[in-house]
Amino acid sequence: MSLPTREVQIKQASDTAKIFVDAYYDALNRRKPSAIAAFYTTASTSYASHPPDMSINGLPLTDPAAYARLLDDHYHEAPLPGVPAPKASSSSSSAASTTPLVRLELESFDAHVVNADYVVAAPPGIADTPDKTGAKCSVLVQVTGRLYYGRGREAPAKTFNEVFVLVPNWDTFGRNAPKGARRWLISSQNFRSL
Repeated sequence: MSLPTREVQIKQASDTAKIFVDAYYDALNRRKPSAIAAFYTTASTSYASHPPDMSINGLPLTDPAAYARLLDDHYHEAPLPGVPAPKASSSSSSAASTTPLVRLELESFDAHVVNADYVVAAPPGIADTPDKTGAKCSVLVQVTGRLYYGRGREAPAKTFNEVFVLVPNWDTFGRNAPKGARRWLISSQNFRSL
């Protein structure tokens, strides 16, 4: 078995994490919870029998749709228990009442290759092919940031930590990959606000 060099693995983990973090948190902050389904293994036909493991503040979720519903509830309704509701300004309108109440601001992220030859659910032609480019790596990504409940810098905030295990999207390998498919998918996610 021919594995990518340590340098290739480090570069792959770093590049993968940067692309993923930018796209994922942009989707969350643009208030499109329904768009996040494309980031999970459920978006790939290859992982049909491998749903993602998801835990949000200790609450296990069954699929990305459940997470989207949870996000949608917090985007447009009262913040989490123990967090004061944002103050309404005198210029508030009905449009302002539907403005999302949650915003994530990243402070740092780190990434490491977990498995340099990840082949779970890989089609036989891909699983058997040696890879020195790092395309078959699974990557652990740890993110730290601030979770704001409300509008503006004065909004109440908590620190959050989120850990992902990203795996290759086998549907993007080879010819005729689906347009707009994510190269890396979330296999495991653990979010915790502190």
